[in-house]
Amino acid sequence: MKYILFFLLTFLLNVSVLLGQNAEPVTTYYNGDNYIYQCDLVEKTGIITLFNKDNTFIYNELIYTTTDERPPLRYSEQQLEDDTWTRPKCFSIVNEAFFGQDKSKFAGKSMIVGLYINSTTGKIVDVEFSFPTWFPYKDVPIPVYRDIELGLKENVWFIPTEAGKNLNYIYLFWMHEVR
Repeated sequence: MKYILFFLLTFLLNVSVLLGQNAEPVTTYYNGDNYIYQCDLVEKTGIITLFNKDNTFIYNELIYTTTDERPPLRYSEQQLEDDTWTRPKCFSIVNEAFFGQDKSKFAGKSMIVGLYINSTTGKIVDVEFSFPTWFPYKDVPIPVYRDIELGLKENVWFIPTEAGKNLNYIYLFWMHEVR
């Protein structure tokens, strides 16, 4: 079931990119304590993208720093060194931020958590969240997403490979179901 949901959401996000080229998102801003979150909704697809407005890389094209050219669509070079702790730590930070939420309403529903990583330092620079409007993630208070953003930025770092260091940033994402 998770794989079906993954492919369905991936398909919807790909469709949103294609349709979104002809549709401007409806943008809403949420003011918090020393931060502003931007929520972009592509109405044709019902996909929400949520992120800190003070982002560096979100909506910026991924390019090679030496040539300013885009990597191939199926860019397969390993951009980050393998390790055993970053993935479980990321999952833990996201899950812990939902403490106190009714986690049963998230069962079977995943959101995409995207990380924009500094290709030189390996530090997380930007965090984005994407999900359909009909998923319960839309009802989660913005401070929960802020806690995830800060938790990831403060507690997780990566080691870029030589191939990763050739890019202006490294993008890493996963489908996450709150547990």
